[in-house]
Amino acid sequence: MPDLITHVLIGLIICELFNIRRKSLVILGSVLPDLVLKISLLSFFIDFPMKEIKWLLIPFHTPVGLILLTIIIILFFRGEYILNFLLISLGWALHLAADLTNKEVFINQMLLLYPISWKSYELNIFWSNQYWYLMIISLAIYLLIIFIKRILRRKKAKYI
Repeated sequence: MPDLITHVLIGLIICELFNIRRKSLVILGSVLPDLVLKISLLSFFIDFPMKEIKWLLIPFHTPVGLILLTIIIILFFRGEYILNFLLISLGWALHLAADLTNKEVFINQMLLLYPISWKSYELNIFWSNQYWYLMIISLAIYLLIIFIKRILRRKKAKYI
């Protein structure tokens, strides 16, 4: 599973490629599925059964659960609800797409068709402990995009 930094980098790459101004909403969406699952870590501090809580939170790592969660989150923002919904949804869609690269043997990780099917979908490219491959690739792509955009801005300013 790519770590949160990789999910943020993938969100930033898309924001830079398509000149999205509200990067924070895409970033919020890109970390949202994992942040919801991190609630189960409270069991280390508060005495409650972690396995049961984790099973309750798994639907929030599926498209249906994330749509419902996104609807709740956009109520905290003023105006432009549809745009906010689309940007947050873009973020978690990128998150789910990055998580598809996993090789998971024991855990049903990607329940893309959750209410209909419990089948897990993966592309079987990286093991969970190899998250840094995707992080290095994402960081290189992001820095390359920033570098190219900076060069293009300088050329444009030079000719104006």
